[in-house]
Amino acid sequence: MYASNNDLYRSEAASWHDSLQVWMAPQPLEVEQIPEICRREVVAWDTRAKTVAESVMKLLCEGLGLESGKFKELTFSDTRVLVGHCYPYCPQPDLTMGIISHTDPVVLTVLLQNQVPGLQVKHGDEWVDVKPVPGGLIINVGDFLQVTQCSYLFKKIFKVLF
Repeated sequence: MYASNNDLYRSEAASWHDSLQVWMAPQPLEVEQIPEICRREVVAWDTRAKTVAESVMKLLCEGLGLESGKFKELTFSDTRVLVGHCYPYCPQPDLTMGIISHTDPVVLTVLLQNQVPGLQVKHGDEWVDVKPVPGGLIINVGDFLQVTQCSYLFKKIFKVLF
């Protein structure tokens, strides 16, 4: 799927970006359906990002006191989507923003910032700039993992109390 400024008529400020979204799992596209100009890179990124995500999920499991493969057993990495954003030149940047404030409705997001400034995270009540680190990856904990973690901790507390 390709989208450009998809909330242009619903938002107070234009989200000035173009996006390519490719579902890689559970039912991946046939490779020929991925645009040829980025086909090889999309497939390579999916392979590497999945490896990184599964490694991080193993560590998170261990940190939660679970078996290291529990998230994999629960098929947390079986649904994957690659989203690539491009921020083209904007003639009126004071009237736009890249992407609106949001959370990711997934387990984990593996993000390559690619030396493009502008990413911010909310810390307390403030927005803080995330300085790009060449070759670095950002791992965002998504909504699904937060809900799963809360559910797990609730069950653990419930067992202790009763």
